[in-house]
Amino acid sequence: MILIRKCSLLGCYYGNGMGYIGTINITRSGKKCQPWSSQCPHRHIHKPKNYKELMNATNWCRNPGGEGPDGPWCYTTESTTRWEYCDIPKCSNPGFYFYICNRIHCKVNAT
Repeated sequence: MILIRKCSLLGCYYGNGMGYIGTINITRSGKKCQPWSSQCPHRHIHKPKNYKELMNATNWCRNPGGEGPDGPWCYTTESTTRWEYCDIPKCSNPGFYFYICNRIHCKVNAT
């Protein structure tokens, strides 16, 4: 085995959400997320080339660099709202699921 990594399998996040890898793209107030690769309507410094957690994230909620203390967030597509936290619950049992990966495949183990 090469890697053991906590993952968000149930649509929730652990800690500050920096490791969240889900596909939710809606904020707590229901706004759609702006793609991370876009600078419109909001210009920003969080470019996928500078944050590995943003690679292939399209417009999915993330917490690049762990900057948001209250979980994954995104820039919104509404010009009047720059960014918001996303509508993702915090996981209640941080050690419950793990991906156990080797060079060929990943499987899910419950602990």
